[in-house]
Amino acid sequence: MEHETGRMPEISGLVDLTAVLDAVAKRESKVNQSELANTKDRLLAETISVIERGGETSVKIRDIGEACGVTSPIIYKAFGSRDGLIVAAQAERFRRAIASIASPFAITIQAATTVDELKAIMELLLAATHHPSRAQFRRLQFEVLGASIHRPALQAAIDRELQVLINEGASAIRSAQDRGLVRNDANATEVMWWFYGQVQGRLLIEQSTATLNEQHWNTTSTRAVFAVLFDEP
Repeated sequence: MEHETGRMPEISGLVDLTAVLDAVAKRESKVNQSELANTKDRLLAETISVIERGGETSVKIRDIGEACGVTSPIIYKAFGSRDGLIVAAQAERFRRAIASIASPFAITIQAATTVDELKAIMELLLAATHHPSRAQFRRLQFEVLGASIHRPALQAAIDRELQVLINEGASAIRSAQDRGLVRNDANATEVMWWFYGQVQGRLLIEQSTATLNEQHWNTTSTRAVFAVLFDEP
């Protein structure tokens, strides 16, 4: 799982993390042209495109092969079966969606030098992750998670990608703990799993027809994160 390694813009400039997340998401949604030289990557890219246009039922081995200029046996050799191709494509969709948040999260936390600075960063980060523009990425992840039911191979692929995300974020939190910026009794890995589930859960209110005050949800979410990281009431 590849992520950007550069630092974020200066914190004093009030980083627009929503714009940063959108930029990273756009980067992740595009398949690098050099990667397309690889037949397997081209097949994955085409399958993802087909799934996003018409769902899994639209995936036809012959059509994918024709679009990529390869024969069906090559596809079967690369992925084993039609379902193997779909599983690989769905796992890649999931990877791209979570990659759009992983790097900004880790980079911004590592950039902090004081507790107040880290709190300011976290407020910006949470506001960005709660932003309505992120709903499409939450929806995509739920879609792929749903497709993994009764598919152990896809479940395993999702778990691998999630553990990369969790470990990257946990490493950033532990770094902040070492600098005395975050409470030391917080288990960084457990915090990251909880944080991921909490943010993804926002999709439930985003899709609900109930009358809800989403800003109140955002405020409660932020207070919960601050209580876990900073022991604030």
